[in-house]
Amino acid sequence: MDFIWSNTDYPYLCLKDRKRTLAFRKAIEKVVKPGDVVIDAGSGSGILAFFAAAAGAKKVYAVEIEHILAEQIRKSSIANNFSDVVEVVEGDITKVSLPQNVNVVIAELIDTGLIDEMQCPALNSLRSRGIIGQSTVVIPGRYQTYIDLIYTDHKYYGFDIFAPKHEWPYYSGNSNVFMNFFNSASEWEQSKIIPATDKIEIINADFNSKFVDENVDKILEFHLNKNKKFNGIRISGIISLVEGCTVGAMNSLNGDKIIYIPPIVNKPIVRMRIQYKMGMGMRSFSIEML
Repeated sequence: MDFIWSNTDYPYLCLKDRKRTLAFRKAIEKVVKPGDVVIDAGSGSGILAFFAAAAGAKKVYAVEIEHILAEQIRKSSIANNFSDVVEVVEGDITKVSLPQNVNVVIAELIDTGLIDEMQCPALNSLRSRGIIGQSTVVIPGRYQTYIDLIYTDHKYYGFDIFAPKHEWPYYSGNSNVFMNFFNSASEWEQSKIIPATDKIEIINADFNSKFVDENVDKILEFHLNKNKKFNGIRISGIISLVEGCTVGAMNSLNGDKIIYIPPIVNKPIVRMRIQYKMGMGMRSFSIEML
């Protein structure tokens, strides 16, 4: 990897997202046992590391590449009397030294489709170095990526805009988290999205049992609905944290991505090839119509 993007705003958004954070808390409390050694990969605010410590972990390694965040996790750890349990490791999760065969790895490095963030490269690195062993439990345990064709209006403020759409749930104005700030969806420019096909699964990544192939190369065949028109593809995902705890799009995590395609009409069956490399961002993403 030649570049890793990090900032201090996004971890705060994740912290504020109650659905996301409480789902991880439930999963951590279900998995982490007293005396466990835990790694929190990409610790951000440190909240997931603190959940693990509160669940009885003997040691939690909070790995964070952003210096300011790492410093604040240390301060928060002292304030919460976790300084003997939570050890902040500042650096790249794919390179830092960590103990082998830990009990639990918490890795919330997820971007929709596993395209942008380092979830798969990070976990593959931990597994190749023996940090994830045969008995290690990974949270989340699985990620499934889906593609469907959609029809949408790409016009904004009187102009055609073909930039990728990132459709976070709160843009609709229906999110309880944001309703205290916005009385309606009028604060956000709305996008009308009409499904044109069923969803097709292209990735079913099991983080607990094996290395995940970071290269995606899929040929897909879609059967269009009665309208027979589309001008974009939608990428969505399902996160399985632990058994019995599955989540979809949330305000800070896993929102749908929509990518423009030149309009096609009156073609009942469409075949295309989707290619990208996980963790390498949209620059690696390509669509070939067949």
